[in-house]
Amino acid sequence: MIGRGIEPFKSNFIDSSDSLASSQSPCTPSTKQNFKTTNSSLSQQLSEEQTKPTLVNDLILNIKIRFNYAEISDFVRELSTPNADISSHFHLDHPLSVLQLYTLHIFKTPVDMSARKDRKIYRPTLFTRKNDAFSPFNFYFLLNLFDLEYECNSGDFPKVWKTNSLTKVVIRQTTSVVGTGTMITASDLNESDLTTLEGVLRAICRENRYDENDAEKWMKSLKVELAEGHTFLQEKQIHRSFRYLSYENSLNYDSVACFIMILDEHINTLDHLQSVVTSDNWEKLSKVSPVIRQLIRDYVLINSASVAVNESRDDPYKESKATLLSDIHRIRRYFYYIIGKLDLQPFLSRTAVDLAIKEIEKTYEDDGNILKDIQNYLHTFCLKNKLESKSSYEKKQIDWQNDLELLRDNEKQLNEQLNLSEQKLQQLKQDVETYKLRKENKFNEEKDNRDKIAAKLRSNVVGNEQWFRNNEEAKRLKSVYDQERKLAADELERAQTLYKKHNEYHLRLDAKKANVHDQRKNLEYLVTLNLEDQQKKLSVKYGRGLLLYGPPGTGKSELLKKVAIYAGITMITPPLAAGELNRPLVGETERLLVDIMHRAVDLPYLICAMTIDEIDGLAPKRDNKAQQSKVDGISVLLSHIEGVKNIPNLIVFGATNRRNMMDEAFLRRMQAKVFVGRPSPGSREKMLNPLISKDSKIFHSKRIESLKRITTNFSGAAVSALKSAIIVEMDRNSTIDDRRLLELAAIVAREFNVWFGISTLPDICRLNPTIFYSEKNTENYSLALTNFSPSGRILIDYQSKKCLIELTNAATLEKELDTYETSSTLSLLPRLIQGCSSRNIDTVQVIDLNFLTKQNALEENQIFEQLTTLFLECDEYN
Repeated sequence: MIGRGIEPFKSNFIDSSDSLASSQSPCTPSTKQNFKTTNSSLSQQLSEEQTKPTLVNDLILNIKIRFNYAEISDFVRELSTPNADISSHFHLDHPLSVLQLYTLHIFKTPVDMSARKDRKIYRPTLFTRKNDAFSPFNFYFLLNLFDLEYECNSGDFPKVWKTNSLTKVVIRQTTSVVGTGTMITASDLNESDLTTLEGVLRAICRENRYDENDAEKWMKSLKVELAEGHTFLQEKQIHRSFRYLSYENSLNYDSVACFIMILDEHINTLDHLQSVVTSDNWEKLSKVSPVIRQLIRDYVLINSASVAVNESRDDPYKESKATLLSDIHRIRRYFYYIIGKLDLQPFLSRTAVDLAIKEIEKTYEDDGNILKDIQNYLHTFCLKNKLESKSSYEKKQIDWQNDLELLRDNEKQLNEQLNLSEQKLQQLKQDVETYKLRKENKFNEEKDNRDKIAAKLRSNVVGNEQWFRNNEEAKRLKSVYDQERKLAADELERAQTLYKKHNEYHLRLDAKKANVHDQRKNLEYLVTLNLEDQQKKLSVKYGRGLLLYGPPGTGKSELLKKVAIYAGITMITPPLAAGELNRPLVGETERLLVDIMHRAVDLPYLICAMTIDEIDGLAPKRDNKAQQSKVDGISVLLSHIEGVKNIPNLIVFGATNRRNMMDEAFLRRMQAKVFVGRPSPGSREKMLNPLISKDSKIFHSKRIESLKRITTNFSGAAVSALKSAIIVEMDRNSTIDDRRLLELAAIVAREFNVWFGISTLPDICRLNPTIFYSEKNTENYSLALTNFSPSGRILIDYQSKKCLIELTNAATLEKELDTYETSSTLSLLPRLIQGCSSRNIDTVQVIDLNFLTKQNALEENQIFEQLTTLFLECDEYN
C-alpha cells in the first residue's frame, strides 16, 4: 500500500525536475540520510497533525435524484423525515431521520482526505467490486436512483475528520435527472475521468489510497520523455526518478513500477492499456510486480464491464413499476443495515412482489398455478423476522413476575375457600344422610301405623259410637303419619338440593384452583426462560431455492429472470447455463462456484440469487455412474446452502427439463418446486389471438381455432416461433391459406421435436384436411360432461371397439368407436385432441416405437428415462 508523503518536499522535487540528468542520483544513501535527519521532527509533527481527526459539528447532505419518478421523491422524503420509533432505539434526545442516523454512523470512523487538494465535497464509497475467477463484479448500493454528497458547513473539510452524536446534519434534495439510458458508475462518484490514461491512473491512486497528485506528475514527466524520444541513459534516469518519488512520498516501490512499465512498454493511451490488459501479454510484463499488475487489470476489467452494462441498459423502470418499488426497497434495506435496524424491514417488499406477479401475467399466459406458487414462495421473504429489544424482554419478565405474585395470592385464597367449602360440603352430606335415615324410619313406621288403624277399626261393631270414635282416631293417625312422612321427604329433598348446589360450587372452585395452578406453573417456567434465545428460534426459515421444471421451451429461464428483476432479488451473476461453470482442470469448477457464491457475502442485507439453466447438469444424482467432478461440484454447492459454509442470504434459481435426474439432497433444499408445462388450448388461443390484429379477415375465429388444435403439444417457444413465421410469411404473401399455415406449423413442429408417432400433427392434418371439421365429432368426442367428471384416463379397447372414459364420480363411461378409428393409432387423434380441447387439457402424447425412435430412445435405459420423464410430466398435468 502506498502511503502519503510530505507536501513541501514533493513540490520542491518536482520544481527541480530539470536536473534529473545530474551526475549524483537523488536516491544515494547520503541524500536519504540527510532528508531523514533534517526533516524527521517536522515529518513526525505533520504526521500527528494529519492523523488526528477533527470533529465536524455541521454537515450538509445533498441528495441528487437521478430519475424523475414520484416514488423516488417520496422515498427520499421518507428517509429525510425524523423517525421517532427508530430514534428511540438509540436513546436520543430528539428524533432523527434515517439519513441523519446513516450519516452519523458512517462517519463515526475518521475520514482521511489529506491526499486531496479539493476538500469542498466528500462522496462516500457506495459500491463494492471485485474481479474473481468468474468475471468482474460491480455493485452500486444506491442502484443509480440518487447520489449522496456531503459538504462541510464551515467550508473545506479538515484533512482528517469525523462526527459524533451531536453533529447536525442538514438534508437538501435536488433533482439531477439524467438522459434516457445514462447511468452513474462508481467512478463517477470518485470524480475520475475514465476517458484518459491519466484519469485511470488517478482512479487507481484514489481507490488504493495513493496520493492522486502523483499520477498527474508521473504522467507529465512520462509524456515529456516520450515526446523528446528518450535514450537508454535518460530512461535509466527516469527510472531512478520514479524510485526517488516513491522514497520521498513513502510509497511502495512496486506501486511505482507499474508506471515505469507504461514507459518501457510505450503504453501511453487508454485504448492501448485496455488492449494489453485483456491480452495474454499482460501476464508477461516482467517489470511490473504481480500485485500491481493484478491491481491495474482488476480496475480496468471491472470498469469496462460496468460501462458495458450501463450502456446496454435503458431506463430500467420504464416498463416495470415493480422493479422501481423493489429497487427502492433494496436501498431502504441498505440504509437500515448501516444503522443496525435491518430487522425492521423484510427482505422483499410485498407490494413489489404482488405487482411483479401482475406485470409478469401480462406477458406470460398462465391458466394454472405457476405464478401463484412463485408468489407464495416470494411472500416468505416479505415477513419480518423482528427481534424485540432487551428492554422489551425485561419488561415482559417484570410483567410476568407481577402476574405470578398475583396468581400465587389468588391460589392461596382459593385454597382457603376450597377448605371452607369442603367442610360445608361434608356437613351438607351428613344432613342428607340424616334426613335420608329419618325418611327411612318413617317408612318403617308405616306397618305399625297400619296395624294400629286396623285394630281401631276392628274393635267395635260398625255403626256404634265407639266405632265412630275409633274410625276418627284411625283417620287422625293416618293423617299424622302422612304429614310426618311428607315432611321427612321434603327435608331430604331440600338437603339434597343444597348439597347438589354446593357441590357444583365446590367443583367450580376446584377447577378454578386447578386453572390458577396451571397458570402459575406456566409463568414460573416463563420467568426462567431466556427470551432472547427463544425469540431467535421463532425466525422464519426462508426457502433456499426456486426450481422450475418441465418440458423444454416453456419459458422457465425467462420467467426466473423476470421474477428476480421485478421482485427485487439481487442477481450476483447473469443467468448461467450449467455448462458455463464446467472447467477442464481439477478444482477450477469448485473455485468458480465458491467465488460466485461469495459475492453474496459482500451484500449481507440483500437476498442474492444465482440463476442456473439446465441445473441438472450441475446437480445430478450422486450414484455409481456420476463423475467425480460433478460430485465435487454439488458438494461445494450444498455446503454453501444450509451446509457447513452456509451463506444465509444466498438462494438458487434453477430450471431443468429433467427433475428426476437431479440430486435428492439438492432438491430438498429447493423449497419451491414449480412445474411449468406446455400451454393449454386456452393459453395457446390467447397467444395466437394477436394475429387477428394483423389481418382479421384471414385470422378469423375458425382459423384461430384450427391453429389452436394443430399446435397441440407445442411449447410456448414453439407457439411464439410459429407466430413469428406467420408474420414473416405474410410479409411475402398477404393471402396466406390453410395449407401454407399447416406447412409452417409442420416446420416448427419438427424444429421443436413435437411428434405424433412418425409424423407431426400439422402434417397429419395436411394429409387429412377434414380431420377436425366434423360437427358430429365435435359433439361425440367432447369430454365436457355436465354431470360427470373425467379423471383424465381413457382406455381404447380395439377388441370390443369401445372408448372407456374413467370418471371420478360415477362408473366408467363407454362410447362406441367409429369404424375408421380402428384402422390405426393416428385415426384416434381427432377424438383425443377434441376431447382434450373441450377440457382445456395441456398435452396429448402418442407413445409407440416411432415416437421413441424420434426421441433417439433406442437403448433400454434411454427408453426408461424417456418414458419416466413423459409419465412424470403427465402426472403433473393431472
